Amino acid sequence: MSEETTTIELDKELKTIADQLSGLTLMQASQLVKFLEDEWGVSAAAPAAAAAAPPAAAEAEVEARKGDKAAARRARAAEARAARAESKLR
Repeated sequence: MSEETTTIELDKELKTIADQLSGLTLMQASQLVKFLEDEWGVSAAAPAAAAAAPPAAAEAEVEARKGDKAAARRARAAEARAARAESKLR
């Protein structure tokens, strides 16, 4: 099987937004998702919640190594919330 790729052209404004989103940390992206869910009254799909759990664990470890205990606690709490959300979806 051959894989086909589709290139999507964005106007300048959308390209700027996409570039800004690419620069977000995992925590910032998580906060943005939660804000948009609340603001628009929508919910992220179950596979996205399951995929978010491993990076949260990695971020907690990175923050702990940097010595930022408060950030490490927040990252671990986010990881726990993601795991709880995933278990509720099963």
